[in-house]
Amino acid sequence: LVIRRAGQVVCTVADPESVTWECANIAVPSGVHEFTGDETLPDASVEPLAPLTLRVLAAPALDGAGGSVLTTGRFSGSAEPEANIQLQSIGPGGTILHTCPDALPNGFWSCALGLESGQYEVRARQSSGTIGPEFSGYSAAVAATIDRTPPAAPTVTSPRSGPSTNRAVTARGGGERDALLQVFIDGTLACETIVTPSGSWACPVRWPGPGTFTVQALQRDAAGNFSSSSERVEVSYA
Repeated sequence: LVIRRAGQVVCTVADPESVTWECANIAVPSGVHEFTGDETLPDASVEPLAPLTLRVLAAPALDGAGGSVLTTGRFSGSAEPEANIQLQSIGPGGTILHTCPDALPNGFWSCALGLESGQYEVRARQSSGTIGPEFSGYSAAVAATIDRTPPAAPTVTSPRSGPSTNRAVTARGGGERDALLQVFIDGTLACETIVTPSGSWACPVRWPGPGTFTVQALQRDAAGNFSSSSERVEVSYA
């Protein structure tokens, strides 16, 4: 007995005494596949088997699956092109099924869940119209800590409002540890750094030229929440 997929032999059975057979552990990617086969009888004649059409759809990839993530509620991964994506969350509100935007033509998908801050298990599944109406099984789960609380505004302790005699200075202040801290001069990003575990930050800036400038800082915490801007610092450089 010989079994083929796309013209390639995937299994042979050479036991003339057996009246049953199986082909185990055949790797089949997502898609629609036709299996054909033929059986060689004792008189050496060959009899074809009825073809089998198999529709296969694996679970989509979920970024962080099998591990843990800190997020504002946004999840992403890869799937079949333009597949329909659903996420299942298990958390304080019970088990919830979420409908997400379809995957892009390149397979990338992203989905923002409006869940409250807390601990959740999240897994993904997909359906593809080119393969069939059914959904795949679920992916492995990701242990998600959802944090939707924005950090407080950072502080700027240096420079202080007033004249500056140096064109290049180091801006300093306080913020939420591990947050991405950005310093803006007149609304233009001047530098960025990570807030230290002690809650302080330092970042070198340079005045564009003579004039009076507004300095403000903004921070984004590890989950991705943005703070409001720090109080304004007005610096004059001549």
